[in-house]
Amino acid sequence: METFEDFVGNKQTIELVKLLIHDADGNNSAPLPDMAFLGPAGHGKTSLARLVAKRLGRKLIEINATVVKDPFIFRTLVTDDTPEEGAIIFVDECHALKKAIQTNLLSATEFPRVLHSQLKTETYSDPLPDNFSFIFATTKRSYIISELYSRLRVVEFDEYSVDEKCNIVIGYLRMKHKLSKDRFDVDCVIDIAARSRSARAVVRNCDTIMQNMRRTDEALTKGIVDATFRILGIDKFGMTKLDRKMLNYLSKRKAPVGLDTLSVLMQMPKNDVQGEVEPYLLRKGFMNRHSSGRVITKEGREAIKAW
Repeated sequence: METFEDFVGNKQTIELVKLLIHDADGNNSAPLPDMAFLGPAGHGKTSLARLVAKRLGRKLIEINATVVKDPFIFRTLVTDDTPEEGAIIFVDECHALKKAIQTNLLSATEFPRVLHSQLKTETYSDPLPDNFSFIFATTKRSYIISELYSRLRVVEFDEYSVDEKCNIVIGYLRMKHKLSKDRFDVDCVIDIAARSRSARAVVRNCDTIMQNMRRTDEALTKGIVDATFRILGIDKFGMTKLDRKMLNYLSKRKAPVGLDTLSVLMQMPKNDVQGEVEPYLLRKGFMNRHSSGRVITKEGREAIKAW
């Protein structure tokens, strides 16, 4: 992906970002607003951050917050090798940042920028260039403390439509796997798009399908696509084995099932059930969540029968 024009979907999001960076385009000394990229996993937040840095000619420092548990590790990642031409600090999975680190960032997102890091009774204050900026990316906005959230320009990412994912499938098969358009049919493209939950999933599924195609020495046919998804355990609704496992548990119970019970049945922490399994099933309308527990819908019952 080279330019904003190559970015599939979220056109309104792209226009907002282009507006926010306009004053800094071609001016390395100009400050950028700090932003929050909010939306589902695998929908281009990291790719867009890289495009912004490339467009502005600024260094991109990528930090995955899930592995940064100490304020001083975070301080080192931000302040070491600070380039004069400005930099964008991209903090992915920022919901995993400890509250202490988020609090330290409050003064770093105001002018003049200063990153405060506290160790017991000592506080270290590191001035940052005004042309530094932060992009915080997360699927869980509520985990960003309100004081920090209020300082950020919010950029929302919507889920891809099936048509948009079809464009991603076609583009990826052409660019990565050198498949000309006449070597795969429309049904294959639609099937891959419909079963893939994100752009990241599109890429992963396309790679696996192509591996299976080369192994069997066949063309990219609907049969190859079906067989590959069968191996992956992904049904025509995009549900995984884990999704169907949860629906099967719900289908066997007449009363709503509580989260504690589901956690035991699924052998998963409650947070994982809520964060990894439930959202997709709720969006598809295969289950409902009430104060008394979770229940399967009519559509959910029909979906598990189709596998």
